[in-house]
Amino acid sequence: PVGTEVSGSGNYVWLTARLAETPSDEKAGKLLRRNFKIQPAQFYITDKGHLMIGMTCDNRGLTNAILRKALDKLTSDVAATADEWGK
Repeated sequence: PVGTEVSGSGNYVWLTARLAETPSDEKAGKLLRRNFKIQPAQFYITDKGHLMIGMTCDNRGLTNAILRKALDKLTSDVAATADEWGK
């Protein structure tokens, strides 16, 4: 599932998905390098140790079509990188 959240400033909408528990250091390094290819989406690890993928959308002029395109990109990135973050 992809979660959505408006930033504290209200300027952005965050799209996020929880992928796994804390990855090994080796896997985390590979995912950081992969960020270059999937930007503006990015992998990150929360304070609780969950591996996440996230992407922001500008909240000005946000339409259903723009949001759908962002959701499609994020979910495509999740599927395309499953071998890298999965078990």
